[in-house]
Amino acid sequence: MENWIQNQDSFYVTKDDQKIYFSDDFITSEERVTGLGKGIYSTYKYFDTYIWKENSTNHYYFEWIPKVDENIKEVHWPDSFVCEDKDGYSTIPYMQGLLIPNRYEYDYSHIAFDGQFTSCAAYMPWLSQTNNGKGYIAINKTPWDSKYTIDHDDKGTRLQFVWLTSLGKMRYKRVVRYSFESNMDYNRAAKIYREYVKETGLFKSLKEKEVLEQVGGKDNVSKVLHCQTRLRFNLKDESVVVDEKIEEIKGVLGIVRAGGQIQIVVGPEVKDVYSELCDLANFENKDVDPVAKQKEKITFKSIGNGILDAISGCMGPAIPAIVASAFFKMLVAILGPDLLNVIQEGNDLYTLLTFVGDAAFYFFPVIVGYTSAKKFNLNPVLGILMGAILIHPTFVGLIGKPFTVYGIPCNVQSYASSIVPIILSNWIMSYVARFFDRVVPGAIRSVFSPAFTIAVMLPIALCVFGPAGAFIGKYVVGGLFSLEGVAGFIGIGLIAALYPVLVMTGMHMVLITALFQVFATKGFDGFAAVAVSVSSFSIMGVGIGAFFRLKNKEQKALALSYGITAIVAGTSEPTIYGICTKYKKPFIGLLAGGFIGGAYAGLTGVIDATLVPSSNVFAALCFLGKSQANVVNGIIACVIAFVSTALLVYFFGFDKNEKDIQA
Repeated sequence: MENWIQNQDSFYVTKDDQKIYFSDDFITSEERVTGLGKGIYSTYKYFDTYIWKENSTNHYYFEWIPKVDENIKEVHWPDSFVCEDKDGYSTIPYMQGLLIPNRYEYDYSHIAFDGQFTSCAAYMPWLSQTNNGKGYIAINKTPWDSKYTIDHDDKGTRLQFVWLTSLGKMRYKRVVRYSFESNMDYNRAAKIYREYVKETGLFKSLKEKEVLEQVGGKDNVSKVLHCQTRLRFNLKDESVVVDEKIEEIKGVLGIVRAGGQIQIVVGPEVKDVYSELCDLANFENKDVDPVAKQKEKITFKSIGNGILDAISGCMGPAIPAIVASAFFKMLVAILGPDLLNVIQEGNDLYTLLTFVGDAAFYFFPVIVGYTSAKKFNLNPVLGILMGAILIHPTFVGLIGKPFTVYGIPCNVQSYASSIVPIILSNWIMSYVARFFDRVVPGAIRSVFSPAFTIAVMLPIALCVFGPAGAFIGKYVVGGLFSLEGVAGFIGIGLIAALYPVLVMTGMHMVLITALFQVFATKGFDGFAAVAVSVSSFSIMGVGIGAFFRLKNKEQKALALSYGITAIVAGTSEPTIYGICTKYKKPFIGLLAGGFIGGAYAGLTGVIDATLVPSSNVFAALCFLGKSQANVVNGIIACVIAFVSTALLVYFFGFDKNEKDIQA
């Protein structure tokens, strides 16, 4: 770059403290071109280097690759850049950030903790230099065993990365990413790093800073704790808190003043927000609020709220994937033979839309494996792995065959589209993983702790939680069918009300399987099948009722999309997880609306003459094939379920202080 000098100052230090420059050990170099970019691959005595430019981003990557590491103590590389212009400056993440003008006559060579990354010497792993609006930011992608050095004199400032051993050896590749900009200052450097952490999933929003500011700052906080969904502040002066300002913060769901506390509702991610808040203001980090736990009585309501909070926390982040797949299922329903008949079953477009529409639901355990792991503070990769184990083709292929796990009999089931086994498994695995993280020595923890965790979880997940869902489902469904001879029309109402719960647990597949057997034997059904058909319309009503009640534009649009998805595609999950478990009270409207519609169908003797393999608006076709009165009463029952649910959700589905219904 213009006005910059690259020093040929890279060297390594041997274990007997010899300083050897790279140029002294150079062997050969070659140009390499790949689909990602091109660069120079150089070979040295004990290591290789690869310096290359990524075509799509114009980022430069400097990779140091060990070959023989026994003789190396530390490596000073890449070469440093020097800005000789007096108006240039360097930016380092020292403490709260340090800007070093070239013209300053000061010795910056001494750095706290010797410049070690992940210490106060460098909270963030990047360095930057600027000269006349041009400059670069160097982001250390492997900061764990590394530091940086500063050489500042009348010729300018030189910054250089230093790679250190891990357990006495240079065990792994070290990588730095350089971004050169023609319009660079310290603000631009910070924005580039912000973009980088967003890409890598390390980003934390400013929510914590905004919350702290709105409660009067660090000095106004006597104590801060958290419960399942709320930050709980004890403040010296509560008068400084303006409720409206708190509620304007993105991600804040509401504010409650109770028990001498300012309680800010942030939802299932409260633990992460609390940890960031404690780090930001140096508050004592208590994992849970023991006072809140003591005060909160164990009731059916608290248990129910806890279950819904857990489900919401696990399923909320998965909704985009569900909605995306549901969109393609909706396209199949609209364009396929059942409606417009634009595309025919078997052609490429129909096949494409079908398997894309099914993907999220088939791989539900993998998706929820990730989201539930995040909810339970488990390594997300372990959660994904457990989900993949549950739907692995080899495992699924064992259905109906004898199989054991460590000699323990395993009743193999299909867990595609189910969530209960993976949520329960990851919940328990979070404790197992923390146990092994404590007892396994640090030197071997990264390998053996995950392996031991999965090994322990295999019989628990495959022999207990998985089959338990199927076992419970079998008896739950059997109990529901037994209501036909006991409860009459009330039984149909109960099944219509409870069907969404069966969907959430994956038990609905047991019911659907039983209905196939019923239709194969009798050719029709006047009980459970009717309830399922009616229940589909109650789910549709939730989205429509929420749409008219919500005032928040974003949530209003989502509610409408959920309702349309249920009506057209027959996909209930976005509505259940995006509205019912999120706001909780709409669940009551859903159950009540389903019961009312189902009870009417039972009272009028409605019969499903055909098993329609759909839960969309065309599910009403199931009433065709019997009398005209059967069709009319069946449609009326569906309309009752839809309208009553929508009205119940509209009038009673939200608390008055719910942020999203405020004008």
